[in-house]
Amino acid sequence: MARYWSISAVPVSAHPPSVSYYNEISSSGHIGNMEGLLTTNINILSSTAPVGRTPTTNKLTIQWRRSRDNEYRRPFRKIFNAFWYESVKPLQYHCSCLPVSISLPMKKLLFWKNMLCSGNLILCRLAKCCDARIFALAAKSHIEPDDVVRSSVARIIDSFWFYFSELV
Repeated sequence: MARYWSISAVPVSAHPPSVSYYNEISSSGHIGNMEGLLTTNINILSSTAPVGRTPTTNKLTIQWRRSRDNEYRRPFRKIFNAFWYESVKPLQYHCSCLPVSISLPMKKLLFWKNMLCSGNLILCRLAKCCDARIFALAAKSHIEPDDVVRSSVARIIDSFWFYFSELV
């Protein structure tokens, strides 16, 4: 049985004091450059895989994410003189750095939310076409699907930090 965390129940102190992701949010609520992200993420969001089968690029994406996660851990081991068998999750947590395996799904979810809330009808339609995949992605991080649509960007980021703090 999957357990979900309500975003309203996520404590404010679930993440370290200075989270760098808040710096990326502009005053209009958009994260980064929407035009540049649209061309790179449109293929991810509108995959045409047959029902019941995963796309062939899924394995490459998982391997790529694991290799990036390993490359992201190496500097922490080097800086803090940690051994290869020690977990760097506590170091990442106290340095306010999410691992790649958590930050990529968070950025994908926030990108989808920006598409859904944009004034462009085409972007809204594209976002509505892939909402089942995004809700499944949120469920992996124990976030209820309804909270993804209703909550603010800051609350979604807090819920990912809460999820990461539970893993540490």
